[in-house]
Amino acid sequence: MHRKTSADGSLDADTESSENWSIENEKNRIVDWDGPKDSQNPKNWTTGKKFAVTVLISLFDFMSPLASSMLAPALPAIGDEFNEHNEIILVMVQSIFVLGFAIGPLFWGPLSEVYGRVRLIQCSNILFLIFNLCGGFSISMAMIIAFRFMAGVCAIGPVTVGAGVLGDLYPSESRGKSIAIYSLAPLLGPALGPILGAFLTKYSTWRVIFYTVTLAGAVVQAVGAFLLKETFGPKILREKKKELIKVTGDASWQLADGEQEVSISSALKTSLSRPFKLLFTQPIVMVLALWYAYLDGMAFLCFATFQQLWQNQYHESMTMSSLNYLSVGAGFIFGSQVPPMLNDKIYASLKRKHSTCGKPEYRIPLMLPGMLLTILGLLLYGWSAQYSLHFLLPNLGAFIFCTGLMTGFQCIQAYALDYYTSNAASAIAALTVLKCLAGTGFPLFAPRMYQVLDYGWGNTVLAGAGTVIGLPAIWLLWRYGEVLRKRSTFAVKEEEGHF
Repeated sequence: MHRKTSADGSLDADTESSENWSIENEKNRIVDWDGPKDSQNPKNWTTGKKFAVTVLISLFDFMSPLASSMLAPALPAIGDEFNEHNEIILVMVQSIFVLGFAIGPLFWGPLSEVYGRVRLIQCSNILFLIFNLCGGFSISMAMIIAFRFMAGVCAIGPVTVGAGVLGDLYPSESRGKSIAIYSLAPLLGPALGPILGAFLTKYSTWRVIFYTVTLAGAVVQAVGAFLLKETFGPKILREKKKELIKVTGDASWQLADGEQEVSISSALKTSLSRPFKLLFTQPIVMVLALWYAYLDGMAFLCFATFQQLWQNQYHESMTMSSLNYLSVGAGFIFGSQVPPMLNDKIYASLKRKHSTCGKPEYRIPLMLPGMLLTILGLLLYGWSAQYSLHFLLPNLGAFIFCTGLMTGFQCIQAYALDYYTSNAASAIAALTVLKCLAGTGFPLFAPRMYQVLDYGWGNTVLAGAGTVIGLPAIWLLWRYGEVLRKRSTFAVKEEEGHF
């Protein structure tokens, strides 16, 4: 083994500490990291390697919002081909994909904590590509809806596991920046999807949308097969244990935390029940899930009718109206880059101020500005659209609205990652269930709501609901978050030093 030495030829302190740690573990037949600087530990990977994994996960996650939004401009063409003009059924073709998002995390998130992140990301993406391709060959509305649902179940796999990957790679104080990088590609999906879908539908056919998404996903899958490495610590240590037993012939090796190998059926039973336990027994998860669901429901509700606004109210063509989604993309990108940097600075500032190792509650302060931006954007978008004011005003409202959405999303994700470090994927899965049910249901009543209330009063009602939900949620998290965390058997404890 190569040994690092200092200038006087003595062993480097870190190297000596790691070697002593390794010798002690070998003596006791304990499988653990070879000291705090072990290069196999994903948190100790080089910055370049972490960045590459983060970008790859971001590209995997790009596929689900792309596939979800790309079909929106093609709904009338699909209705014409299958002689289906019921508005709710047509909206269902798009929103059923999001319903799959509610089901998938119940499997992908917990299973990733049993079988590792990489295997689940690759398997779920392959299944997504298969079902998505089948959607392009559908010969009835029933087939396209069924394949869209199954594609959604599988497409959410990388998104669910991706949050856990960030928890594997980055410490709390730099997690905001990592989320900013990770979120960038997926946030281009809602903007690029409708634009590409509109042009493909106009100059080709709606079926080409499915083929294009499948081709793009296959390219990402091929790159990931070569470059994506496992990041889940327990999975890496389990593999290390198997290797040590094979090399030494000694079956007495045990993991440092005392974890034992379990049967597949037992692992599935435990892992699949964990998100439900978190959702129904953890008050913090309930509050986060409710606020998360509102934000996601608002996003899908507004954007389910976004293109209709420009075509009906501003009399723009299908391709021209799709370009207004650029304001959506700009808001998502701005909201994914600037607030996380502020979040990290606030976190570091509160950490210094209170002389602590850091707390999940330090992620909460930025939630309030995010809520205010969401409400302001809704009101500006709604009232300017109702009176057909200059087209830049609804776009500005959409930009502010999306910035607020992303601020809220990022704060919730960062808080959940810090709060449930070792159960991060299961926590995100629990949050995603309610979020995606709202994302599926809200668009179904959006057309009728805007017909009755118009855009101004419709968005005012939505903004009022956001205030009623958001303010108490943020106050509860700030006031009682730490107390509940100390009582939770799932949450990371301050004395464990994982912040």
